[in-house]
Amino acid sequence: MTNACQQPGSVFKSHSLLLAFTSGILLVLCFPRFSLGFVAWFALVPLLLAVYDSPARAHALFRGGITGILFFGFSLHWLTYVTTFGWFFMTFFESSFLMLFSWMIYEGRGLKNPYLQSIWVGF
Repeated sequence: MTNACQQPGSVFKSHSLLLAFTSGILLVLCFPRFSLGFVAWFALVPLLLAVYDSPARAHALFRGGITGILFFGFSLHWLTYVTTFGWFFMTFFESSFLMLFSWMIYEGRGLKNPYLQSIWVGF
């Protein structure tokens, strides 16, 4: 059995769902009901840590999905006054963009070529 202190990043692997959840809540706190705009500067850091240490692509997508569902579920709550189906649909549709972002972070973590890195940053 190995010690958790010997493996870099092992703490983040064991708490990756908590990190994704934390990122979603921090994104919610940036908006007008709470008006903590300064949180936006570091709200995605927990998600980036969770995705970077993902063992597989599906885990990265799932973590991005959790963050997206929490964030868009709370920030699009006003749609329930118009249509509940629209709120449900838009929550999952918009969270697919955070899933795409998480997938790009997962796939881009192994880029070693400086030209590919600059293209990725430019994207």
